[in-house]
Amino acid sequence: MNITIKEKLKTSLLVSTFLSLTLFLFGPLQIYYTNQSEFYFRGIKIIPYLIAISLLSTIILICILVLFKNNTHKKLTALVLIIGFLLWLQGNILLWHYGQFNGNVRWNDKKIFGLIDSFIWGMIIIFAFIKYDFVFKIARKLSIAFLIIQLITISIYIIQARPEANYKNYTIDDNGKFSFSKDKNIVILTLDTFQNDIFQEIINENKDYKKIFKGFTYFRNAAGGYPSTLASIPLILTGEYYDNSVPFREFLKKSYLNDSIPKKLKEEGYDTYYTNMYYWPSLYLDESIASNIKPVKYFEMSNSIKYNFKYLVETTLFRYSPHYIKQYLYNKILILPPNFENDRREIAKKNPKDGELYADNDDNFVSNIIDKIDNKSEKNTFKYYHLWGIHRPILQYDKNLNLKEIEYNRSNIKKKAILKLELVKKFFDALKANGTYDNTMIFIVGDHGAGLNIESSEFKNITFTPYTNSLPLILVKSFNTQNDLQISDNPVSLADIKDTIFNGPNSMFGVKNMETYERRFFYYNPDQLNANESYFPPLKEYIIHGNAFSWFAKSWERSYRIFEPGKIINESREEYKYGSVIKFGKGGNAEQYEEYGWSYPEKGITWTYGKEAKLNIPIHKTSASLILKAYFIPSKKQIIYVLIGYKDKKIGEWKVEKEGEYNLLINNEYVKNNDNLVIRFRFPNIADPSNKKQIREIEALGVAFITFSLSEIPVYEYGSTIKFGSTENGATYLLSGWSDPEEKITWTNNKKVSMLMSTKPSKSDLTMEVSLIPFIVPNIIEKQTINIYLNDKKIGVWIVKKEGNYKIYIPKKYLDKPYIKFDFELPNAASPKELKINSDERMLGIAFQYLVLSEIK
Repeated sequence: MNITIKEKLKTSLLVSTFLSLTLFLFGPLQIYYTNQSEFYFRGIKIIPYLIAISLLSTIILICILVLFKNNTHKKLTALVLIIGFLLWLQGNILLWHYGQFNGNVRWNDKKIFGLIDSFIWGMIIIFAFIKYDFVFKIARKLSIAFLIIQLITISIYIIQARPEANYKNYTIDDNGKFSFSKDKNIVILTLDTFQNDIFQEIINENKDYKKIFKGFTYFRNAAGGYPSTLASIPLILTGEYYDNSVPFREFLKKSYLNDSIPKKLKEEGYDTYYTNMYYWPSLYLDESIASNIKPVKYFEMSNSIKYNFKYLVETTLFRYSPHYIKQYLYNKILILPPNFENDRREIAKKNPKDGELYADNDDNFVSNIIDKIDNKSEKNTFKYYHLWGIHRPILQYDKNLNLKEIEYNRSNIKKKAILKLELVKKFFDALKANGTYDNTMIFIVGDHGAGLNIESSEFKNITFTPYTNSLPLILVKSFNTQNDLQISDNPVSLADIKDTIFNGPNSMFGVKNMETYERRFFYYNPDQLNANESYFPPLKEYIIHGNAFSWFAKSWERSYRIFEPGKIINESREEYKYGSVIKFGKGGNAEQYEEYGWSYPEKGITWTYGKEAKLNIPIHKTSASLILKAYFIPSKKQIIYVLIGYKDKKIGEWKVEKEGEYNLLINNEYVKNNDNLVIRFRFPNIADPSNKKQIREIEALGVAFITFSLSEIPVYEYGSTIKFGSTENGATYLLSGWSDPEEKITWTNNKKVSMLMSTKPSKSDLTMEVSLIPFIVPNIIEKQTINIYLNDKKIGVWIVKKEGNYKIYIPKKYLDKPYIKFDFELPNAASPKELKINSDERMLGIAFQYLVLSEIK
């Protein structure tokens, strides 16, 4: 039966409209209104362009479909409908988690997504071809249904959308971007993610890089305020910390309009230019602040908006494509800078070598300043430039001038940092050639660190802070300085830049009241930050007091304040009661004592995360030594070092193979004068989570803590009797390797057992008398040998063949500690179950009945 042209047009119009609007209108609008802050333009502005693209796509598809007759027309119509449905399904239902587009997608870990997508797409397309007659019959109704569903969904998104951000009302006028004054200029050049200690390592290895920064001071003891860019830029430009007390946009408006650097300088007659080529949500634009802005016209499409619009379309294609096409789009389009393809011809002229790093758009910035710089500004100038710096991803040329992503590790980051320092040198050379270098105050800063573990040959036996994303580079040159690069350990912060500009360089170079000066750092998980939300995730506050060195872990103190949206929670840390159990996981009480190195609490457990985890426990002073007991599940066989305090004082180590309780002695010298007990667990065999490109998240997990406790070791009075029955006092002295007490005895349950007691200084030698019952099995175990150790020194051996009393002499010279720790090695201990005597699985050696230590008169 022939299909009339009218029927063809109706069906073709509906299925073509469904596919086109899904991909080119509804898809982009959904991404836009769920990620408003990622785009430079207003949503209403792009709708005409999206409708035009959708209309063109619809016309093309209709023209193709109506050309074919009958069954071929039905098959193609069914195919267009099913592809439209699959695009909708992929973009709304099959939403796999790929993370941010920042060079950190682990494609090998996501192959299952490709298999699922391929199966679903393949089966549905095959079904459409086999049952094309059926699909064709329902094509109109299905198209109308999904068009209505998407129209309702988008309408809800638009109604619920936040008001558009302030910066979308303006466009940047770049005419004065590189125009400087012959009199006075102030420049802040931000190299995104540039971590402080990376610069130290570079100048240590190559002194020539010191020469680039003639006239500068390098502040090693620097701190940022946040682990990512969004709040760091207003901290630089306003000196104000965002603390979640008001919505972030409200904070931006108030801080920029109130007393910001560009606001004050513009009032003083400066021409102020500031922009962020990569991250607009951190800026507030107003004509009273910035000289380089003008209201945007409705149909105006600046280059930045064009690139951003192109990115929206590409992101939509990524979201609505099956996995393997996603991987292609990511590697070939999304990972590349927006103007890379346009710049290929210029790049080819430079003839980059195979393996050479790509300089991002920072190279274009330097090229433009060399070409366009002048000193014709009639006003003094302020410039804020924000470059890509060493932010991920790191891209590398191949022999065909294609870019490929390489690992984000310290070695590659340092190479990229060197490349960016070379670009900074060219920037300086341009200023010198322009005659404006000497009369320009210059700040070269990172907005935050890269989260890399510090590697330093200068500081020995120091535990470095894990919060290295709080350590930005800070280099400062004042006006008309000619000295060689100076290195200062005076404490500075990104928040000090404003005072340095208006109150003179002494405000950064060291004139501070160290009794009151403090640097704040608000920690949050950057992966949880959503610029489209009104507030940040909960901010956990850390403070560095006075001139404490920011690289060192001991310098970081938690304020125990958490800044949640609209409120401050003061964490009430309870003073720990000796003998009580700290429980980890959801509903536990451990989180108040956790400082760094911990994952989020799960049901009954909390994993350590990374190479070190720290507990800070308020205690009351005690003259007794303590016994630390920790019950945990290891991720693998490993060694754990246990350290106390901020110095690398190791008090013990555990060789961990299986789930269980692990114990350590804490000498009273560490607790008798302290109100807080700092305990650090170091994991040398666990992966470093700062290199997210190289490791799986699970590889950074050390052990899952379940419980933790500290108990005062009971003081033993010489001559008193310790009894080991279930109702007696013996259990308080037992350390490890023991069975549960029975009516009158306690059995050993390992081949090595320990007991511990605090003691007063003895005036004489001692004797120890014990009453023992050996585990004897005729013809199999005829005796129990007991090797006896006191404070890790062997003092004797007992051969126990029958129940009875046994004594040993203890010289006074071994009693040199305020405690006595006995270890009993039992090489003949065995399990009755293994010997097939009964079902008792305990490793039995000796049953203790009582013990007495007596001074020899």
